[in-house]
Amino acid sequence: MSSQREMVQRVERELLGTRGVVRYLADGYHACGGGPPEWTMGLGLLALAWNSLGEHDRAVWYSHRLQSVSTATGGLPESWCHDPSHDEFYNCPLCWSHALHVVAAVEIDGRRASASPGTIVGEAPEPEARGA
Repeated sequence: MSSQREMVQRVERELLGTRGVVRYLADGYHACGGGPPEWTMGLGLLALAWNSLGEHDRAVWYSHRLQSVSTATGGLPESWCHDPSHDEFYNCPLCWSHALHVVAAVEIDGRRASASPGTIVGEAPEPEARGA
């Protein structure tokens, strides 16, 4: 590919599904509905890619699309079945998908964290408080 824009367009053209992005065409992990699964975090990555390419409206669209593929309980799964008529999903909630949704929203809004990289803000709860 000759440019970053062309790479992102190729992902859209060849790998974008209804509820996520296929990792690669022959992906058989969690295959369902006659094709590879659609990974929700791919929508967050497309939002970030278009935002970095200066395509704000397209980035916002993918951020909203990511939010729209949540389950009935609001979780973002790892992946959805390829067939949109199946409500089958895997590994929900997936932290990476939720984190990409937050990162994309922050990047698109142009906000940056106020802490320096590596700075710990607040304290992590003790294992007992986390239910571990």
